[in-house]
Amino acid sequence: MKTRILLLLCLGLTLISCSKGNHLENQLMPNLVDFFEVQLGADFNRDKNKITITKIDTLTEKGRLDFKATELKRQLEEEGIPRYERLKDDLAFFTQEYAQDPTQTNQDQINLVKEACTDMEEDIQELRDLIETTEQLSLTADSIQFRAYHVHGFFTYTSKRNGNQDVTLNVLMDDRYKVIPVEDIISY
Repeated sequence: MKTRILLLLCLGLTLISCSKGNHLENQLMPNLVDFFEVQLGADFNRDKNKITITKIDTLTEKGRLDFKATELKRQLEEEGIPRYERLKDDLAFFTQEYAQDPTQTNQDQINLVKEACTDMEEDIQELRDLIETTEQLSLTADSIQFRAYHVHGFFTYTSKRNGNQDVTLNVLMDDRYKVIPVEDIISY
């Protein structure tokens, strides 16, 4: 008898959580569509585009800091370091040019690139320090209190230039179901 009651209770809770998930998904969807419409502009077509939500997590302060650290690492690896490497290549090129033709123009180019390299090194170090600080804060951050929704899924759209495209959806939304730009997460 107790097993039967427990089974019915589990079934009821499962049904409630499933219906609540669909309800939340329905509330998030209009703002996701609006977000992608703004991002894609003329390429967006409400009839041909499809958003599939695979998972909705609640984001705590710890999760927000983890997300911030991940995004900062992505920026460092995809933007900061490659840009610095290009500057070093430019410096080698202008140094070689100066060795062949020691003019003031070539010396000025070398000085400009050296200055840009120094600035970029400082920016990269600041970014690394921020990543480390964020990861340290994450270790002691609150992992209970709600901060936002972390929506995972897929976005399929047809681009006039590139045809059909699938994009992995990884979006943060606040308690009013508005998309939170990554820049806001990083700056806070």
